[in-house]
Amino acid sequence: MPVVLERTLEALKTRDSPERRLNQALSTVSRQWPFAQAALYLRPPGQDELRLSLCPDHNLKEQRHLLPAPEQLPQLGARDRPRLFQWGPRNYWVAPVAYEGELMAMIALSRVQNQERPQEEEACFVELLGQLLVPTISRRQASLPNSSLDSPSSSQILGRSKAMLNLSQGIETVAASDTTVLIRGESGVGKELVANAIHQLSHRRNKPLIKVNCAALPDSILESELFGHEQGAFTGALQRRIGRFEQAHQGTIFLDEIGDFPASTQITLLRILQEQTFQRVGSNQDVKSDVRIIAATNRNLEEMMNDNSFRHDLYYRLNVFPILVPALKERRTDIPLLADFFVEKFSRANNKRVRRISSQAIDMLMAYHWPGNVRELENCIERAVLLAEEHVIQGRHLPPTLQTAEATETNSQGSLESLLQGVERDLLDDALKAARGNIAQAARNLGLSERKMGLRIKKYQLNPRRYKVL
Repeated sequence: MPVVLERTLEALKTRDSPERRLNQALSTVSRQWPFAQAALYLRPPGQDELRLSLCPDHNLKEQRHLLPAPEQLPQLGARDRPRLFQWGPRNYWVAPVAYEGELMAMIALSRVQNQERPQEEEACFVELLGQLLVPTISRRQASLPNSSLDSPSSSQILGRSKAMLNLSQGIETVAASDTTVLIRGESGVGKELVANAIHQLSHRRNKPLIKVNCAALPDSILESELFGHEQGAFTGALQRRIGRFEQAHQGTIFLDEIGDFPASTQITLLRILQEQTFQRVGSNQDVKSDVRIIAATNRNLEEMMNDNSFRHDLYYRLNVFPILVPALKERRTDIPLLADFFVEKFSRANNKRVRRISSQAIDMLMAYHWPGNVRELENCIERAVLLAEEHVIQGRHLPPTLQTAEATETNSQGSLESLLQGVERDLLDDALKAARGNIAQAARNLGLSERKMGLRIKKYQLNPRRYKVL
């Protein structure tokens, strides 16, 4: 059984399309186990019914009448074990393929007659096979035309976790309106991609999407950049300048890092939200604004309101439809999917043929806490692709921050007591170096009495005189 699963995994790790990989994997199972026939029933995104989708090495239309219809399969839940059932002259093993507790597919394998393998062994094999197929099925489902994750708006928003599905639903809900949106989330989670998705799904999709990073512009020129200025409005204003809001007319403006807005600009933005008008710097003429505003921040606006650094009325105007983009650590199940996407992206960009990530490297990616979120993962994979000598990313190709004792073969040796003694000796050594051998000074630095310091120096056979010359 391990050999068959290993060869199946190899078929799933090729650079072919997800559908072809699934076909090759089922073909491998049919030949190597063997089973008389294998079929995969997939649930299209957003639908409840299963559909017979793959039958390896055969024309699906020709074979459809020889296989059980989806409604004839046993009713299995996402957490049920494989079940053996009879359909026509054959016995089929049927197993659910689930992702985060939700049924996404069913696999059916017909037993060869007079098979002497124990049924429990076959059930375990079918269950393991279903688990192996999950990432590839996820990629296939995400590539379907009716998938919300593959719409023109959100082709780069990858993820099949519940948090990301909820995010996609929120994007689709608000996109059709002109409602102001406030996107919140940590740095690097992809707030700009969410803004792109909302714009591309809206009726303004054929009009400009103007992006402004408010934190990158000095306070002195921010108002001029956003609203424009008249000739002579200030030193250096040699001619009239159209601001970002006028450039975005009938389209969308994305204000990133809205929490960094100075107080004076907050008032002007509030007027636009309330009256849809503004004035260029140096002018008293109102300019009509037909612009949808999408704002984003990684700061705590509620705390800023309490500190009077962010206006209450502006906050309530912006926070009409808040969207929270989850941090990567809150959707760890998406890490393999994202990593696979970035491997393909950077392999193509750097003309390399990296095909997969080793199990050890995947474990390291899953164990890391990702303070930089998706942006950090993207940079990590780009580095690994450049370092990979062959077609596989190994654990050693990942940055030092992800390295584990197992990956670097530096597992701690010895008991807890011996390890703690080593730490204590190092602390004493550092303190004596800093105090140039002065025991009293070193004791004060460590919060110890001179007597306790002396006992520990004697215990570890340290010579204070040696530190006087360092």
